[in-house]
Amino acid sequence: MRSKPPVDIRALVGRLIARLRDSRPLRWLLDRFRGRPRVDARDVPSADAHSRGTGDAVREDGLAGALAEGRLSLAWSEAFARSGRLRLAPWLPPHRPVLTLRASADPAPRRLLVWLHGCDQQPEPFASATRVHRLVTGDDWLVVMPAQERLANPHRCWNWFDAATVEGDGEVAIVLAAIDAAIATLPAPPAGVCIAGMSSGAALAAACVTAAPERFTAAAFHSGVAAGAARGPLSARRVLGAGPDGDVTRLGARHAPRPVASLTLHGRDDPVVAPAHARELVRQMLALDGSLETGAPLPAAERTETSSIGGREMVLEHYGAHQLALIAGLGHAWSGGDERWPYNDAMGPDATTMIGRFFDARIRAAATEHTF
Repeated sequence: MRSKPPVDIRALVGRLIARLRDSRPLRWLLDRFRGRPRVDARDVPSADAHSRGTGDAVREDGLAGALAEGRLSLAWSEAFARSGRLRLAPWLPPHRPVLTLRASADPAPRRLLVWLHGCDQQPEPFASATRVHRLVTGDDWLVVMPAQERLANPHRCWNWFDAATVEGDGEVAIVLAAIDAAIATLPAPPAGVCIAGMSSGAALAAACVTAAPERFTAAAFHSGVAAGAARGPLSARRVLGAGPDGDVTRLGARHAPRPVASLTLHGRDDPVVAPAHARELVRQMLALDGSLETGAPLPAAERTETSSIGGREMVLEHYGAHQLALIAGLGHAWSGGDERWPYNDAMGPDATTMIGRFFDARIRAAATEHTF
């Protein structure tokens, strides 16, 4: 009598787990539990919605219109970094979803932009409200938008206060991995890599720049705080209103001097993040490029320009390769954004246009410096 071969219990359990993991109901439940956003052009309202044309020749502007017409494309991927675990939550997987936005007709974008949302935001609404699609269609940008998950933070804030992130691991490592993955899809290295963010996204952008300044051409911080301003969640809320726990120039000076041009925008009436943080960001960036000694106060601006844009006064201060824009009457919101989304203020100036022009000038300047 032939005996039956022994059952490989481990292999059987492995197959069952794999089948369960790949099942549609479980994927649906995980996406809902994680708060994973969905990609659907119908869920992205036009950021500058108006129709133009006559008769039946009506065209909707904005991100939704560009997606519907096939001029832009969205694609999800996932960025993974071995050093991407948070110190506060080491059990969380070290990866995040990443949404990329590119022109459908341009297989080889010349520039790469990391666009980081703030708390209680997701990539598609953030892209729509800030009108970042204009940079894609006008200046050949590939926009990379990592998405925070509720498992990592219940309000989808980036964990800028986590010790691992401050040190260059954690969510900084995940953002850098997302950049590497995006560059790998291009036929040639981009002419420049820039990073910008809002609120906690701006704080994460500052952490990325201070951790790996050699990776970036320029950075923009809207309503954010400097890297290392807080060292834990308990102090983070107090720091937002009172100022950094310590001297933020220390993180800026931890590498050999590296020029990374920066534009900092902040509302003078921000009730969430004190406007004093804007000057701390400038101090950190000056320390990064070796223009400011550790612990030194912010020097007087080289020049100051005052203008009225969109019914608001804006004071623009220049510090070498760094600019600071303080906007009167603006709270904790994206300047010039679509007010149908939270944390956006429709009045000017248009922050996205300012950031795009600033980045364009810095990339052109860097190209000229490399030529001679």
